[in-house]
Amino acid sequence: MSRHVGRWPLVGAALLLAAAAAAAAPDLPRHHPVPGGVALVPLGEAPARPAARYAGRDVLVVRGPRGWTAVVGIPLTARPGPARLEVRDARGARTVRFEVRAHDYPVQRITLKDPRMVTPPASALERIRTETARLRRGLAHRSPGAPERLRFAPPAEGPLSSRFGLRRILNGKPRSPHRGLDIAAPRGAPVRAPLAGT
Repeated sequence: MSRHVGRWPLVGAALLLAAAAAAAAPDLPRHHPVPGGVALVPLGEAPARPAARYAGRDVLVVRGPRGWTAVVGIPLTARPGPARLEVRDARGARTVRFEVRAHDYPVQRITLKDPRMVTPPASALERIRTETARLRRGLAHRSPGAPERLRFAPPAEGPLSSRFGLRRILNGKPRSPHRGLDIAAPRGAPVRAPLAGT
């Protein structure tokens, strides 16, 4: 029997393993390493899932067809330039570097007649503080394990009324960049949760 014929089962097994790994890999978001974007940082092969941290926060690590990948959410306030992940795996601790690229978000200048729309009155400050604290607690919560998918369906149908990262200047005063994506859905339209969770 030829040596070449004996290799075909090994080649077939390797192809099946590669296909299985690709099928198990999550549908990753687009690599867009800018402030407010996502960096996909390859971590290589390891027998167990590595742990990774960026800017003092845990980072999601998923297995893909070419090993482990860190899915790094970059804060909208991050400065462009060199960045690093602190990674710990079976080989020990190491630093993996990546680059945050510059990105210009659009600017919207608005003139409002009602000054309360620019600077909230004292009567609204307590509610704003309470809502901000609640939002921060929710964003700080991490569910164990990886989500079932990383590309989310839109929660509602409708035109985009305000895009993520938009910088608003109200009556000449700069405000924080917009950290959401607003959909102008009609009243009563169904709103879907993009993933299960609490």
